[in-house]
Amino acid sequence: MSLTDKLSIIVVGYGRWGRNHAATLKEIPNARLVAVVDIDERASQEAAENLQVKAYSNVDEVLEKETFDAATVATPPYTHADIAVKLIEAQKHVYVEKPFGFSTYDALRIKEAAEEVGVTVMPGFSQRYIPVFKAFAENVKAFGRPRLVTAIRESKGWFWSGPRIGIIPEQGIHGLDLALQVAGSPPSEVAAFIVERKPRVDEMAEIIVRHKSGTITEVKCLFGAPRWNDSASAICEEGEVIADRIGRSLTIKDKEGKRDSRIIFEDEGNFLKPALKDFIDSVLRGEEPPIKLDEGVRNWRVCDAAYKASQKSLVVKL
Repeated sequence: MSLTDKLSIIVVGYGRWGRNHAATLKEIPNARLVAVVDIDERASQEAAENLQVKAYSNVDEVLEKETFDAATVATPPYTHADIAVKLIEAQKHVYVEKPFGFSTYDALRIKEAAEEVGVTVMPGFSQRYIPVFKAFAENVKAFGRPRLVTAIRESKGWFWSGPRIGIIPEQGIHGLDLALQVAGSPPSEVAAFIVERKPRVDEMAEIIVRHKSGTITEVKCLFGAPRWNDSASAICEEGEVIADRIGRSLTIKDKEGKRDSRIIFEDEGNFLKPALKDFIDSVLRGEEPPIKLDEGVRNWRVCDAAYKASQKSLVVKL
């Protein structure tokens, strides 16, 4: 395949975010959306009518009846691994939405299946493509080793649906992914405090990760906050970078005080589009995608370690 070809692709899951997958794929020139799969036949039929594609109620049926190259999986997290592995074993390339399964075990199942079959699989941590966070990650590299990286996600509402996965992988995962990405060193130890609103319903969490380089990352997430907050900061050896998604601003400071600038970004737009485009281009080029399988597994290792650390009141070594 080459970039002049079109990748035939399906969307599995036509809920709120799956609808965005389908609509976005229709906008990408080298993608050809051929079908939508959803167990709710009303949803899949709606997709068929609105997008002029085929509709199916399960993955087995679409594999039997359609010819396609790739799929995106935007179903509830507890279904990610089973669906992704089935598609991979059918030799399909797969983009798997965050949090990339329901546990470390799930993430490893997806990774091992992809490596065995030899297809492209990209974990869907698409918020890396939000302009202010993309610029944050790029600018952190210019200031030497990060010493302390912090990511905060505070939401006014509550978002639970289906089997409960926990506040960290459900709501804090993008901040965790961003913090671990810019830390630039493998995590080695995890401590955490997680507070439940009622049994098995998390209200807030704070995770502290020590990296092999000595960098510390902190990730804080909260439901039911008085205001929205989605931000990140990095204190590095040569300066500091602060990103505020809500304010669409990036503040950059060097340690000498010679550079102190604030950049205001336009509306973030559809950040899913560049993520899906990178996935599609990686498949067409036969290259590894920009978000690696190991990063999806790494994020889950830290999530699972955080719950263990909080429950046992200990520091978990990875």
